[in-house]
Parts: sequence; C-alpha cells; structure tokens
Amino acid sequence: MRKLTITSCENGFILKDEYIDSKGDKDTCNSVIQANDEFVDDVDTLTKLLHAVNDVFGMSYDKFGKDNLKVSYDLKGHKLE
Repeated sequence: MRKLTITSCENGFILKDEYIDSKGDKDTCNSVIQANDEFVDDVDTLTKLLHAVNDVFGMSYDKFGKDNLKVSYDLKGHKLE
C-alpha cells in the first residue's frame, strides 16, 4: 500500500511518501518542492509538484516515450470572485 501526503508550506510543498509492503514493513521518503519566489501557487512550482507526484507512482519521464506527462496552462480560465 502506498500513501502520499502533500503539505503546502510557506515556500513550496512537502511530499511524504509512505510505502507499506505485504510484510508490514514501512518505508518513508520525504521530498521538498521549493517555490521559485514568494508565490507558492506559481505555474512552475505546481508543474514541479505534478511531475513529482507522477514519479512517486512510477510514471517516470521517458525521453522517447509518447505517453509522458505534459502539464499545460494554455486553456482560458475563469474569473474568481
């Protein structure tokens, strides 16, 4: 079983990846995704976060692959009130 916890912090995100095998042994790995500036929700930081989540679940980048994760922010958004 695998459990991934994402925590937003002042300057980015903390990913806590816990894996428990069939014997009950637990392995934990922590990763930090640091924001480029004071805004945690900037496009680059969120893209890094999504790629890190992708890597945790075994979908690594393949230079010649056709099914790599592509994060795009080119769609028209809506106004938040």
